[in-house]
Amino acid sequence: MMKLKFLPIALVTVSTFVYAQEVKVKKGEIQINGKSVAKIDKEKNNYTISDLSGKALFTATITSQTPLKNNVSKNWLQLTGSNGVVRELELIDKTSFSFGFEKPITENLTKSSDPLLPASGIDEAKINSFFQTEDRSISTAEDIRIEKDKETNRSEDALAADNKILISSVGIISTNNQKIGYIVRKVTGSDGIQKFLSYTVLDINKIPVAQINFSSWDKANVQSGLVLKTFDGKSFPIKLANYTSERLEYDELAPRVVKKLYANGYTLGDMKALVDIANQENAQK
Repeated sequence: MMKLKFLPIALVTVSTFVYAQEVKVKKGEIQINGKSVAKIDKEKNNYTISDLSGKALFTATITSQTPLKNNVSKNWLQLTGSNGVVRELELIDKTSFSFGFEKPITENLTKSSDPLLPASGIDEAKINSFFQTEDRSISTAEDIRIEKDKETNRSEDALAADNKILISSVGIISTNNQKIGYIVRKVTGSDGIQKFLSYTVLDINKIPVAQINFSSWDKANVQSGLVLKTFDGKSFPIKLANYTSERLEYDELAPRVVKKLYANGYTLGDMKALVDIANQENAQK
């Protein structure tokens, strides 16, 4: 029992000690509690980590771009060994505020649970062993997800093309040259940096069928996620589509919303009976 109680306390103590370390860069050297442990040299957003004699060990950067050139909403630490092997690591929870990558990179390398740059100094054998096998699991997972989203969008595009789905400059939705509904854009607020907006899709009777809330700032949409909500309580995430223009004919998001609805069975036209049934079911609940 003594050992079981002691272990968590020891782990907390070690964790507290690691995060309590003072890490800074002075004259191109990474220092932990005033002791130099490695050198760091910047070239654009890539940083070369060397031992104190100047021997390059690996490069480091923080990125959100995958090998397939997909830009995603999360960042990770990408390390490349002197042998060309790439390793990706999740970023630690807390780092000091910084306008550049130098501080978060050095803190990730020194304050992780198993740091490549410990306070005791560089262990070159450990670094060489670390770069024996490649690990791109973070970006690979993101690429798989994005390629799946792209395939979904391509399927929706094909269905929309087959049915000649169009949105006019005033928000009239048509299929095969026949009007089936409307899409209405509304500004719901602003905070000085961004506008808050919504699209409401209506059937031919001008009954609301679905709505999506979004921002004029792409980054906010990426962080919060875009979700299309329908009259019957269903939700459909919108992927790989940005709000690009106040003019419907040039916007990227509006047609994706309509295509998403159509592909999921919300074909507009006269949907009054279905909306009435959904309202009755909601009232009974």
